[in-house]
Amino acid sequence: MPTTETKLDNLLEDIHELEDFLHALIPALDKQKLRQGDDVLRYAKDLKLKIPKSISGLDITWESDTSISSHQHGRKDSESVVLVRSGDLNMVGLTLGCIRVGKWKICIECSWILCRIVVTRRF
Repeated sequence: MPTTETKLDNLLEDIHELEDFLHALIPALDKQKLRQGDDVLRYAKDLKLKIPKSISGLDITWESDTSISSHQHGRKDSESVVLVRSGDLNMVGLTLGCIRVGKWKICIECSWILCRIVVTRRF
């Protein structure tokens, strides 16, 4: 049976590309002295990271509010997506940082058990 790319294949590949990008970028931004709204794309270029097609051309800025409270999830005025991968033995359970892409706030948290990217949009 021939294999053909489906919309789902493309979507999942885009998500995987975005997840890898965020895991490389956000922890590196922690070393910078960024303020709310600072452009972070120049740091991605300095790190020689490929900007995923899904966010190419969009403004990507530093988000200084790193709270990811569980009460935000499931609210009628917000949408959330959480991407989880295996943790890092060197992490103690902290939010590494957040960025903003349009209306979406994207934060990464890591512990020795798991790392998660939380993507939230409020209306």
